[in-house]
Amino acid sequence: MKPTLNVLQAVDVAYARYNARKTFSDARASQFVSQQVGPFVMTQDATRSDSYYNRILGVTRYNIGRLPQAISQFSPLPHSLRVDVVAAEAPVVEEQLHQLEFQQSETVLWLWAHPTERPLSVAVQLLLPDQIDRLRPLFETKRPLDNSLWDARKRYLSTAELQTFVIEADGLLVAMASIFLRGETAVLGNAFTLPAYRGRGYQQALLQARLNDVYQRQINLAWVDVEADTSSDRNCRRIGFKPFVEIEAWEFQSA
Repeated sequence: MKPTLNVLQAVDVAYARYNARKTFSDARASQFVSQQVGPFVMTQDATRSDSYYNRILGVTRYNIGRLPQAISQFSPLPHSLRVDVVAAEAPVVEEQLHQLEFQQSETVLWLWAHPTERPLSVAVQLLLPDQIDRLRPLFETKRPLDNSLWDARKRYLSTAELQTFVIEADGLLVAMASIFLRGETAVLGNAFTLPAYRGRGYQQALLQARLNDVYQRQINLAWVDVEADTSSDRNCRRIGFKPFVEIEAWEFQSA
């Protein structure tokens, strides 16, 4: 499969839908929906305040005139609404976005790779369902989670759609990273290492372990989003990822 904007958009929306169900940031059940509205793909989740779940994708210089009509389809209008624009298009459409009271919030770089299998320098293992509770400390580095919320959402950490890879040290699970699987494509999700165990090459090992897994599944297109010119960007390129497109996120905050 070749990397295209349509392929990326489809897996991006599918991954957002999954994350809306998985998140520990809100105890309410997800109400995520997506729909095609003219040239745009719109996503909305009335129970998720983050603009990541409330987006309009596919805005270009050729269709931005239809954006107000698309925004009117949101009912109710979310507190935070995000429009994703290809960075190369942004200089042409930014005036119209400012007129609609959108402000640029971030830029992400999507990278792609045809996976190849390589040996690992660090032991990485696939998380098994009966190991999930051992992951909890990695999700509680900032604040403790409610027991009922953990019990309700932890199952999403190991499913047919999402796999979690872990590294063990000193009898603890100290690093983790996920991969989302959708048909012939995969998205490498966020990775996290406990502060005391950073600087040991765990992030690089988790990257390659997930690419190895995708390769073994005979999935030939992997995606990952990073901030350009960061260590994450460099680590990904080191193992074969190539730049595909930069996306600017523009946000509107309702009253």
